[in-house]
Amino acid sequence: MLRLEDPAEAERWCAARRAEGASLGFVPTMGALHEGHVSLVSRSTAENARTCVSIFVNPLQFDEEGDFVHYPRDWDADCLCLAASGRHMVFTGTLPQFFPGRLDARGRL
Repeated sequence: MLRLEDPAEAERWCAARRAEGASLGFVPTMGALHEGHVSLVSRSTAENARTCVSIFVNPLQFDEEGDFVHYPRDWDADCLCLAASGRHMVFTGTLPQFFPGRLDARGRL
């Protein structure tokens, strides 16, 4: 599985696929993957030449900071979940990449 952590690398990967004439599907997730996610990835794979799955736990999705801190993050389990789903690239950006210049000294928004 191709795992890209740098947004510029992910953009280059997508641009290269488009240059080949490939259609791209995108399935955004926050990890903690389950059969519902696999269904979305499988559909994207059936409808597109290439599929990218993103895994990013977005702190803006949570009302309570504790919920964000305790949200499950299990890369190995997520990889197992994606193993047979037909994905081609997984993008796993970081908080500073998604919110440049917006983090406080403790790494919070």
